[in-house]
Amino acid sequence: MSSSERGITLAFEFNHIGFTGAACVLIYISKYMSDVLLNLLNILVVSNKYNPNYVTKRNDYSLVFSDIHTIDRKLSENVYEIVIIDGTEQHDLPSILQKLTGNPNLNIFICGEVSDKEQLNKINKGVFFWDDKFENISLEKAIRLSKLKASKVRYEKENETLREKLEMQKIMLDELEQTNNNLISATWRERDMKKQLKDAMDEIEKSKSIIELQNKRISESINYARKIQLAINPTEDDLKARLPESFILYKPKDTISGDFPWFSARGEAVYIAAVDCTGHGVPGAMMSMIGNLLLNDIVHRSENPDPGSILDNLHQSVVQTLKQRTSSSNSTDGMDIALLQVMTEESKICFASAHRPLFIIRNKELIEFKGDKFPIGGTQYDKKRVPFTTTSFSYEKGDLALIFSDGLPDQIGGPDRRKFMTSRIADIAIKHAESTIGELELAYEKAIEEWMSHEKQVDDILLIGIKF
Repeated sequence: MSSSERGITLAFEFNHIGFTGAACVLIYISKYMSDVLLNLLNILVVSNKYNPNYVTKRNDYSLVFSDIHTIDRKLSENVYEIVIIDGTEQHDLPSILQKLTGNPNLNIFICGEVSDKEQLNKINKGVFFWDDKFENISLEKAIRLSKLKASKVRYEKENETLREKLEMQKIMLDELEQTNNNLISATWRERDMKKQLKDAMDEIEKSKSIIELQNKRISESINYARKIQLAINPTEDDLKARLPESFILYKPKDTISGDFPWFSARGEAVYIAAVDCTGHGVPGAMMSMIGNLLLNDIVHRSENPDPGSILDNLHQSVVQTLKQRTSSSNSTDGMDIALLQVMTEESKICFASAHRPLFIIRNKELIEFKGDKFPIGGTQYDKKRVPFTTTSFSYEKGDLALIFSDGLPDQIGGPDRRKFMTSRIADIAIKHAESTIGELELAYEKAIEEWMSHEKQVDDILLIGIKF
């Protein structure tokens, strides 16, 4: 061996161990071995040629010999990292490898020329084959190969762990990418929805502004129409100027009303009417304007006409004004009315009516006068229509006359949500028969308020009371 290697030569003379022959095992370790080995290595040499009980120990390794007969006992110690097998005894190799398969951490070397390597590999895949003679193997090479195998196994495990981590990271990356794509898609959808919402809100705001402007104009028009209607309608003061003991209780359902009180004085005769036009609100107000103007025209064209003739003329005027007799007209609009002609000098009342009654409260008793059963306007009753009837009677001092539209009797309220009814109108009047006309008006106001409570008003309300 050259001096440049500066190795330590271990020569074993097997004669003194109990074997004859010049064969020996030449094992040498380089001076660089200490850089590789960190712990004492246990090496098992399996050969039938040498003393199976021989053991050699050095600073870096221990060398233990065994043969086919002692290998089981030696392997039971489970302390070997390297096993070197003499491959020249091929008939023992399969059984020896079979014994070594239970420990995957062993580094197994078979030395010498071996013919059936493929079959031996099937028994134990961790075998290294050396074609060198058994007696000339390099221990340093065996140790380095063992370390390399251990490193390879470790690196393979680490590599497998890294592959698993990489696969997990790839899965996580795919999930993150999918999540990111979903977020991007959701963000765009959100932006699109926000834009749509903003456009819709802008459109709603624009429509709201237009509606508010239209409502403002309509409200202004209706309020102006109310001023005109109130200016045309007689006030309670107008009535009190001729009949001091009187009141007009007037509650339109809307700003303007289809009900209206009517009053006119012709000489000693005073005409008072409670008129209920078809509908309420704007349509009812339009009819009330027509009715008011027509009544004024009829009364002022005649000399003290009786109530029946006034209603006959009013009916013909409404039919003519609304063109209800034309073939293209299907209008049945008109009005119900209770009309009084009061002649104070004679203490006389003349009464005519379309559908509406007259109540006379005398000595706390009710006297009811019912009107004719057909309305003013429309042609649906033409076949059975007759002239309106005028009923005349004398009133007594203390009598109370009440005329009204159907708004108050039809008002829903009370604990059972029932109609107010005409009987309740008469009962209140009888109950307050000895009260002043002002107290009676307040009693009706309170009764209506309590009756309606939280209920909505269903129709225009008109009630006229006159005490003689």
